Formats: sequence, structure tokens, C-alpha cells
Amino acid sequence: MQIKKIEKLIDRCAKIVDDDFSIKNTEGKNKLKEYFDQLKAQIKDYEKELKTIRKKLKAKEKIVREVKESMEELLSIQKLSQTIRFAKNPEDIYSTLVELSKKVVPIELSGIFLFDKETNEISSLGVKTVHKKLEKDIERFLEEGIVDWVIDEKKTIVIPDIETVSNENIEGLKRNFVFIPLITKGEGRGIFLIYTPKEEKTFTGQNLELLTILTEQAAIAIENYVVKEKLNEYQKRECSKTKEGKVLVKDEI
Repeated sequence: MQIKKIEKLIDRCAKIVDDDFSIKNTEGKNKLKEYFDQLKAQIKDYEKELKTIRKKLKAKEKIVREVKESMEELLSIQKLSQTIRFAKNPEDIYSTLVELSKKVVPIELSGIFLFDKETNEISSLGVKTVHKKLEKDIERFLEEGIVDWVIDEKKTIVIPDIETVSNENIEGLKRNFVFIPLITKGEGRGIFLIYTPKEEKTFTGQNLELLTILTEQAAIAIENYVVKEKLNEYQKRECSKTKEGKVLVKDEI
């Protein structure tokens, strides 16, 4: 607004100079007009520069705001992820992981799959029956070596569903798989597989980072569950041996 006022003031001054017949020197008039024109040109340049600065400032403010929101989201997810660690059984681990992951990406299908490198077999965890599509796809990914690669590289990746890519002309039909490795004590134990309508190009580094954090907590919970189950089995065997020993002693007596 101030710039507009200054421009109007310059125009008025230029008009006064032009209309003032007391100024007989034409050359002087022309110089004054030229000076006023230069002032106006400079003001326009300053106005453009000011607009550019304001635009950059808004962009920076937006970035700062987005970073702040991202940090808040990250901290929130990190806090919530702790709840996965204390899940007591595979069903709770799986359901909690899925619910928290839905805060990051939309999920249509998902599954936790544990991989046995010795037998090269993969098994699901936390659900009684795996969706037929996931069951078929996970076997294909295992044969293609994708599962091994994700586990060995310990890297979260997004892969398009080739069955939907062929129908790319149909809006909203394309789907993607997200592979998140289950890592405990530096070793890959399996993957958390997500089937999502989220477009591949819209995935951000933060999306993948958050999913990785959540899955890491699930991996810890799974490891704790496995250790607990092994301990329970050991205790049962020991109890069984003790009972058998008592029976033998009685028989001998």
C-alpha cells in the first residue's frame, strides 16, 4: 500500500512540473520527468523484489510448519509404537501394528510373515487365515527373491502391484505393496507386508521411516513372545521330567 502511495505522489509531482508554466526551461522539465520516471521504475523493481521475498518467506514458513507437523507426528507415532512392544500375543501384536500403521498409510490388506532361511519357508503370524491374494503374492515374492532381498538389506521398499499397473487407465485402481523388514538384534526375521491404494509417487521418506519404526517395535514384541514360548516349553519339559522321576521312584519302592 505504501508503494502505491509513493507512486501516486511521484505522478502528482511530475504533473505539477509538466503543468507549471513558470518553469520555462524545457530541458529542465525533461530532466525532472526523466528523474521521476526513474524513481517509478525503481519503485516497481523494489515492488517485484518485495513480492519475491514475501513469496520465499511464505514458502519457508510452509516448510517450517510442515517440518514441525512432521516432527510432532513422528514423536506421536514413536510414543504409540511403544504399545506394540508390550502386546502379549501374536494377535495383539498384529492388530496393534496394523492400527498404528493405518495412521501412516491406508491399508487394504496386510500380514506379518516370518521367514526361515534354513527351510526357505515363510509363515504368517497373528492371523488364522491369510487373504488368498496375499498368500499367493508372498509365495511369488519369495520365489522371485524379493523377500530375501528386503530381509538381507533391512530396507523398507514400495513395489507396484503389476496386476493393477496394467489397468493404469482406470482411475484409483492401481495398488502398491510395502515391504517392511522385521529386524531383531540386527537379524532379519521376516517382513510386514502392506497392500495399499496409496500411490507410489506420494510416499515420502517419513512415511517409510514411520512404518519402519512401528515394525521394529513389532519385531521386538515377536522376539519377546518367541522367547517366552520357548521358556514355557522348557519349563513344561522340566516339570514333566520331574513327574516321571517321582513315578519311577515310587515304582522302585
